[in-house]
Amino acid sequence: MLEGVECWSHPLVSAQGLTKRFGGTLALDQVSFVLSPGELVGFVGPNGAGKTTTLRILAGMETAFEGGLRLSGKGFAQDRREILARISYLPQDVAFATWRTAGETLLLFGRLSGIPDAALRSQIPTVLRQVGLGGREASRVETLSRGMRQRLGLAQAMLNQPNLMILDEPFNHLDPAGRQHLKSVLAELNEQGVAILFSSHILADVEELMRRVLILKAGRLIYDGGVDALRAGHGNAGVLDIGFTGILAHARLSALNGVARLELTAPNVVRLHVAEEGDVLAVGTALLGQMIAGGHAIRFVKPVVPTLEAIVGGLTDDSVEMEGALPACLS
Repeated sequence: MLEGVECWSHPLVSAQGLTKRFGGTLALDQVSFVLSPGELVGFVGPNGAGKTTTLRILAGMETAFEGGLRLSGKGFAQDRREILARISYLPQDVAFATWRTAGETLLLFGRLSGIPDAALRSQIPTVLRQVGLGGREASRVETLSRGMRQRLGLAQAMLNQPNLMILDEPFNHLDPAGRQHLKSVLAELNEQGVAILFSSHILADVEELMRRVLILKAGRLIYDGGVDALRAGHGNAGVLDIGFTGILAHARLSALNGVARLELTAPNVVRLHVAEEGDVLAVGTALLGQMIAGGHAIRFVKPVVPTLEAIVGGLTDDSVEMEGALPACLS
């Protein structure tokens, strides 16, 4: 059974039964979740899972869908202008007119968002500096690298000082330093109370940023909960990494009772897989005793904690069937 999420009395976003078809293709299948003000949530899954479609619906870019959607208790049909003033959206591939400067680009998008010119001219240098493009206001977009254009897209999404930022693959085209900088920007915005929902394939980079994760598979929401709870539910309780010195008597040690498999994962590091019926403490202790008796010094012993990328990959593998459905706790 899938884990549910805490129910908030006044959610920022209430999505219930979102369903979207493109011709005969079912892109989203009864997707329901809520977001609370100030949350920082990762939205992950393989290509074609429906992440971009969901984000476009939340941003008001897709209007032909089934299900219910409320943002701060309001619907797009009646309160579209008010909703759009409170949210921002960064598409997966940003595309700006290359002949405009960075400043002109932000001025245009700010005016389209209804931000007064006086506020815009004060805000533009600030957001450019925040995303690492300080001093590039007069640079034409055509002179900016793809990573810089991605940063410009984030600056555009920050202009209206939104309550909710919807970011589709914001780490695209960024080098490691750029991704680290973006993580710090998003963390700072979140500390200021901005709710952020973002999708990403670079789970190793954003694992430390996520507090809650939504996982999509083939248009269905298969997990909605905390990252720590996800790790705890999919941990390798019977796997240990052991650092040692010397040359290991692999065959002899593999034959010990309770050892399912021993594998060398790095020079002088062996991974112990305890048999399903074995006790990890007893088997690990016996193995360490045999290694020490064989003249090996033990450098370390640590449990193997699976990465978020490995867990999500396992959950979204086509051979894995998920049962149950997430309860809707929408007001």
